[in-house]
Amino acid sequence: MNRQATPPHSMTPGLRELYQPSPLGQSAPGGHFGLILLGSALWAVSLLPIGYVATVIGMALLWGVAADASVGEPVAALAGIVAAWAAVLTALAFAPGVRRLPGPGRFATLGAVNCLFTAAVTILWTTAG
Repeated sequence: MNRQATPPHSMTPGLRELYQPSPLGQSAPGGHFGLILLGSALWAVSLLPIGYVATVIGMALLWGVAADASVGEPVAALAGIVAAWAAVLTALAFAPGVRRLPGPGRFATLGAVNCLFTAAVTILWTTAG
C-alpha cells in the first residue's frame, strides 16, 4: 500500500502546499542507492566523535567516583551539548522542507548536518586543551 496522507482541509493554501508529499518521494524504489550509501558514510563518520565523547564522559565519571571528586560540571556541560544537538537534529528532521524529501535524501541531509557539527565540536574540543 502506497497511500500517503493528504493534508487537512482546514489548512491555508500555503500550508497545504508546504505539507504536500514531494514528487521526489514518489520515484521508483531502489533508485536512491547513492543517497543511501552517502548517508550511511556520513552517519558512520559523524558517530565516531560522538562515541569518543561518550567514552570520555564515562571515563571522567568513573574516575570521579573512584577518587571521590566532583566531576559533575564538566560532564554535565558535555552531556548538555550532546542533548542540545540531538534536539536540534530532531527539530530539523521534522522541518517541513526536510520532511518533503524522500527518505534516503532526508537521511543523507541529516547525516551531512550531523557530520559538520560533530567534526567542528571535535576539532574545537581537541584544540582547546
